[in-house]
Amino acid sequence: MGVDISQWRAAIGRHRHREPGASPSECECTYPSRAPSTEDPLDVRKVVNKHYNFFYLAAVVLPISMVKRKQFFNALVTRLLLLAAGIEANPGPSNSSTSKGNLPQAKRLKTLHNFFKVASVTDPGVAAAASSFPSGSSVSVELSSASSQPTTVAVASPTSPSTADCTSTATVVTSLSSSTAVKVTSVNKSKHISGDSCENEEDLHIPSTVQVHGHVANDIGNFIGQKISDLQKRELLLNPWQPPVGYNFPYSTFTFKGKEYKRHLSQKHLDTYRSWLVLSHIARGLFCKYCPWFAVGGVGGQHKNVPLTKLVTEPLIVFKDLLGNQKNSVLANHEQHMYHKIAVEKAKNFLSTYDNPAGDVVNQVNEQRLAQIQENRDRLVPIVRATLFLGKQGLAFRGHRDDGQLLSETEENNRESLTGNEGNFRETLKLMVASGDSKLQEHLKNASSRATDISKTVQNELIKCIGAEIFDKILLRLHKTLFYSILFDETTDVSHKSQLSLVLRYVTADGVYEDFISFVDAFVDLDNAKEDGTYDSEEDEWDEALRAAKNDEKDREIKLTGKAIAQIVLRLLNKLGLSLHKCVGIGTDGCSVMTSDLHGAVAEIQKHAKNALRTPCFNHKLNLSISQSNKITCIRNAVGTMKECVKFFDVYAKRNRTLHKYLGHNLSALCETRWIERHDGVLQYSVDLPKILQALESIETWNDSSTSSKAAVLRAALKDTFFLVSVMCLSDILALTLPLRKLFQKPSLNLDTACNMISNLIDVLTKRREKAEEQFKEIWKKIVDLAEVVDAHLVLPRRCGRQGNRANYSTDCPETYFRQAVFIPLLDQVLIDIRERFPPSVVDCFQLPLLLPANIVGISASDLEPKAKLLASKFDGLLPNEVELSEKLLYGELTMWREKWISKNLLEIPEPSVEVIGNCDSDAFPLIHTLITLLTTLPVSNASAERSFSALRRLKSWLRSTMSQDRLTGLALMHVHRDIDIDINAIITRFAKSGNRRLELIL
Repeated sequence: MGVDISQWRAAIGRHRHREPGASPSECECTYPSRAPSTEDPLDVRKVVNKHYNFFYLAAVVLPISMVKRKQFFNALVTRLLLLAAGIEANPGPSNSSTSKGNLPQAKRLKTLHNFFKVASVTDPGVAAAASSFPSGSSVSVELSSASSQPTTVAVASPTSPSTADCTSTATVVTSLSSSTAVKVTSVNKSKHISGDSCENEEDLHIPSTVQVHGHVANDIGNFIGQKISDLQKRELLLNPWQPPVGYNFPYSTFTFKGKEYKRHLSQKHLDTYRSWLVLSHIARGLFCKYCPWFAVGGVGGQHKNVPLTKLVTEPLIVFKDLLGNQKNSVLANHEQHMYHKIAVEKAKNFLSTYDNPAGDVVNQVNEQRLAQIQENRDRLVPIVRATLFLGKQGLAFRGHRDDGQLLSETEENNRESLTGNEGNFRETLKLMVASGDSKLQEHLKNASSRATDISKTVQNELIKCIGAEIFDKILLRLHKTLFYSILFDETTDVSHKSQLSLVLRYVTADGVYEDFISFVDAFVDLDNAKEDGTYDSEEDEWDEALRAAKNDEKDREIKLTGKAIAQIVLRLLNKLGLSLHKCVGIGTDGCSVMTSDLHGAVAEIQKHAKNALRTPCFNHKLNLSISQSNKITCIRNAVGTMKECVKFFDVYAKRNRTLHKYLGHNLSALCETRWIERHDGVLQYSVDLPKILQALESIETWNDSSTSSKAAVLRAALKDTFFLVSVMCLSDILALTLPLRKLFQKPSLNLDTACNMISNLIDVLTKRREKAEEQFKEIWKKIVDLAEVVDAHLVLPRRCGRQGNRANYSTDCPETYFRQAVFIPLLDQVLIDIRERFPPSVVDCFQLPLLLPANIVGISASDLEPKAKLLASKFDGLLPNEVELSEKLLYGELTMWREKWISKNLLEIPEPSVEVIGNCDSDAFPLIHTLITLLTTLPVSNASAERSFSALRRLKSWLRSTMSQDRLTGLALMHVHRDIDIDINAIITRFAKSGNRRLELIL
């Protein structure tokens, strides 16, 4: 063969010195190899790797002497190489088929299987592995691999006949690999074939299972040098491995006067020191079962500086002088060492404590410690409650003095401290004490002045912990959803900081959520990003600003561009751990910084969030459409008159009191940001105009010439014909849009519902434009009635042949003139603008509403396939399959979805997409369920971000303008998310872990 087998044996034999617990595959071993040859197809390395575990069994596992191991190893390697080459052990003549390398696989397997059986009889080395078992039994070697089920190969005992076993197990030999595990799992009674018959032997008493793959149950040698659990330690102390009857004990050799002697270990040695001495089958030596685990520091000697080796960290494998007197006996000497006695005592205490934990002194101390911790936590509960109360109500915490002792030990000092206002937080704690909170009172009186946990620093930490707890609850809900949408906006607060608000919209089984997440100081975040190098700048503006900053810091110009806003949002989403793939919607207002196609924030975010769709803010768009009415001159003048009237009454209390005398309340201002109040401010003049005129008429009689003259001018303007017509025409349109204003501000509103409302509004306005004459007749009647009440004369304006600055219609009928000059232009202007701002692409909601049951029943079966192709191509990135497959699957789901609802009563068909999700089984209609969830997740308006600005104004007032950004975000989370239940114990635990505390709050 040309192979040096001794090199292989030496290489594999290195496994004997592997680390404890290491598997054969973890041990490094280099095998000799030969250069490949075309004449000799045998690859030595492949043969070794293929039957690696048999080599490992021979070189490491079998408990036999080195001489016998070499004999067995030589025979094994030779046999495997012959089989790999297709040659039998005793080849026939040169012209036989078996000598030409084409030995059938079945023949090879049978030959290899018989080799093991023959070797177990003829080779004493193999026989030693089973010599401890009764005659007629066999050792079962389990061969298991990660890729296959365990298989058993039987190896006969030394006295077994060298015949084939009844159970054919040789078929597993060729499937062995380097990852196959080999272990002797059991000793079983064997069945042998004598000729063509099987003979059953008598039942034998078989000892307990023996495992020889680096691990024997409770063998101490498996755990030396490792960290073990208390349960394992207890098992090693109470139930160590014991050699079975007939066990082949190891021996050691020594030379005396040139002659070699053997010293055998026996059961007598174990019985003599049975209280502490155990044998390790794996290590083939003796250990003390106490010292490896309980010897202090692993050292001994008089000065405690001698490392403990034999019987402790290493097995005792020299069996000479085991018994005898203390001076000569190794075991007796070990038993008298102080470190051994201490280890025995510690082991007994360990077993006693393990069985009865309540008696342990450490546990008793722990119980007292737990009681003290619980008491400390109870002290902190009212402080956390006070923080939650003030935060949710949006109240200020601090007063003029926010430090010092809150409650004094003397009653006189307590009365003095109660006379001054120390801020809402400290006054709330005093109120709790006055209400009977004895634990808080005891804490404030007896605790150290540095451990009361009521300082401004602790307030900030508690606010931060509560905000983080609310934040985690939101994220917990958010990570369970399929998709989410982002809504963001920017404003300037009272301290002249640019605050960016981020809101997330998502859908759960409980409904639709629009949750405020955080305020971000935009310019500070940009500065930090540029310092960290995380700002991705492709714009020349910032590069120029940086170059200017190097020369003169005053010349540096910072711009909050759309790209900068987008990167702030992306960094915040990255901190939250949210996948941009799940971001399906972006909601902003309509300013160019947000919506520009080139450098807008939305376009920049869509570069990273490929599936995100921009949905316009319906409130902003509708507001801008109504604002187009100002292009009509008389409408603009009428709105200006209303504002002047409101301003006139609000400036002085005397005027306001007169207004209250006639009207009963203040006039609603035409707010620039609160759209509902703007509607109310116009509509009030169509109802309360007579009372307003009465108040102005009363003020005209005052002696103050300035006030009376302004009242007269306003009274004349309010009675003007153009004002009356403008108010009534504008009120007619605003009465239609007011319900939509209120509806669009709901966080739970769905995009399909909003689009339906806009479509209905466009239809109504279109019909009114088509029937403008009939519609204005009704309005004119109201104008005439109002004019009679306020004693106004409806007259036509002066006209001439050539008029360039105002309407000049050739009619003598006031109704016809004002219909053509005011009503129709107003209606046309608003209707055209609404159609431009809400094109079919927006109103159709990306074709998603056709999935709703109310719409699917109206689609013919022939139109389902084109619709499926359209949706599959549009939302390819969100569907799990390829486009072609998604088209087919979606078409099938649409067909079944239509059939499900076409037979239902109209009253049983759900309309809102939130209700549809509950009726759509995600297993039966997975694609439809995904798309309807997407439809529900898309935002309708940016009202939630606007509401967060209202909270910002309440929290960060002129008196609280210096609060930090972390405090602001924490207070905003508490104030906005008042409906989220907060676990006070979780807050205390988070507070305890956030830093070192003077009071122990957790173990």
